[in-house]
Amino acid sequence: MPFDHMPMRRGISAHPPWFRVDPLDFHGAIFRVNYCSGHAGTQRGEWNVVNSVIEALKRAGSRGLTTTDIRKVRGANAQLKKLASNGSIRWPLQIGRSKRYFVTEQAPTLEQVEARIEQKLQNAGLKLTSFSDLEVLARIAPKAFFKDALSALKADGRIVELRGSMKSKLYLHREPLLEQLRAERELSKPVPSSKKDLASISLEQVRPVYEKLRAQQGGISAVTIFDVLKGVGGRKEELHRLLLDEAKRGRVTLHPASSVDFPREVTEAGIQLEGQPHPLVTVVLRS
Repeated sequence: MPFDHMPMRRGISAHPPWFRVDPLDFHGAIFRVNYCSGHAGTQRGEWNVVNSVIEALKRAGSRGLTTTDIRKVRGANAQLKKLASNGSIRWPLQIGRSKRYFVTEQAPTLEQVEARIEQKLQNAGLKLTSFSDLEVLARIAPKAFFKDALSALKADGRIVELRGSMKSKLYLHREPLLEQLRAERELSKPVPSSKKDLASISLEQVRPVYEKLRAQQGGISAVTIFDVLKGVGGRKEELHRLLLDEAKRGRVTLHPASSVDFPREVTEAGIQLEGQPHPLVTVVLRS
């Protein structure tokens, strides 16, 4: 008699014998429920397996899972290719001596390695950092990422590679280096002259020097431009410009060295006018 038409007896279960649940066999009970409800072996069951792989990788985070670890996840081998093809995971990445699997958003990237190297060098300031010290930072990623990150940082000018003893590679970040160069450049700049030095020579500055020189000459009014220049301490061109301007105003008179044989430095300090055979070497200030 078919099971559906079996008569019910008091105290006897209506379920077939293979469906009876052993309270100690939990997984067997779940299988029997799924089988009778039509869910055994369906896509829903497969999706639960996929989620178990994803969850295991998410829990591992940036450490990822090795091949040995991933095999411990139920159903992982059947689902890895599918997860990789839809972009859910990155696999397998050779990191150190092991191959590791990652959820895509937690997998190491070239940009992460670049950022770690740059931060390390920024914190080091002007202290040189060795190649091996930087290489330690890239242990979170495939070895190729480290070389690519160094090449990118050097190409962008963000870091500088130097050679130490035994041709060892040493590294600096450009910002501390630029700050040092700016500071040295500032120190090497000439100290600007005072406002008094930068100001043009005025007749008020020349007059006391002129009066002193005239008194030393016993009252003779013609004083050499050479002596005035020494007394004022300015530039020859500025004094020449002042005396020519004042001569046009009639406040001074200038005289050539036509009748007196002056020393060479005196004639060189004089004013040579175009078309004139002799320079103007003496000056007289009018009251």
